[in-house]
Amino acid sequence: MLTLKPWKIESALQMLLGLFGGISFAGFLAYGVGYRPVPNHIDHLMLIVSAISFHGAGLLWLHWLLRDHEFTWRGVLGLDAGSVAKSAMLGVAVGVMGFFGCNLLNGLVIDVLARFGRQPEAQSTVMALQSTPSPAWMIAFGVISIGLAPLVEEVIFRGLLFSILKQLGLPWLAWWGTAILFALSHANLQAFLPLMVLALALAWLYDRTDNLMASVLAHATFNGINFIMAIRFGALAHGGGHL
Repeated sequence: MLTLKPWKIESALQMLLGLFGGISFAGFLAYGVGYRPVPNHIDHLMLIVSAISFHGAGLLWLHWLLRDHEFTWRGVLGLDAGSVAKSAMLGVAVGVMGFFGCNLLNGLVIDVLARFGRQPEAQSTVMALQSTPSPAWMIAFGVISIGLAPLVEEVIFRGLLFSILKQLGLPWLAWWGTAILFALSHANLQAFLPLMVLALALAWLYDRTDNLMASVLAHATFNGINFIMAIRFGALAHGGGHL
């Protein structure tokens, strides 16, 4: 059973507003300096800027939030717990199963969309990996997708939002609301259902182990396998990749 942390709801809301406000500002700024997205064209620089705007800024906001609560990263991630190794192994196992389960589900989604005349569309990050111009870009995407993104997203969606909603006595909203929000945040119709299922699995893992590091490792494992597959085989170029 998940041990609820005494999050200050006002402080958490300020962090979320600041985070999404910063992302909106970055978008308006890019538009103001003349950036326009081009269909079927991947702008690697803008992808990096976008990732830093969310995950980089998110890491800073989370650091300030933890300091305001007098929490430590070790404590929030559960590294002080006695069952870290067991939780870590379970996290990796869930990440591997999540990869195969989500890609199976993704194939079903592709079939349904095809019946309605919709072409499969991989996430922009996956397409970028398949057209990455240099090893430096590849390393940057790897650090963000396998290291930074799982940490920031798990603390926000599971450690913070999921916990607060359960703390408020709203378990149904905690499970389904955060899963839907997580899937929507990746802005990909085809990936919506698989990512929602993944989010539910990550929430279950956190709730069962009471160890946020388990869900971070599961998320990182899931992204890591997709990262390797997208680069080496272009597998998932058919629409199966999620990062």
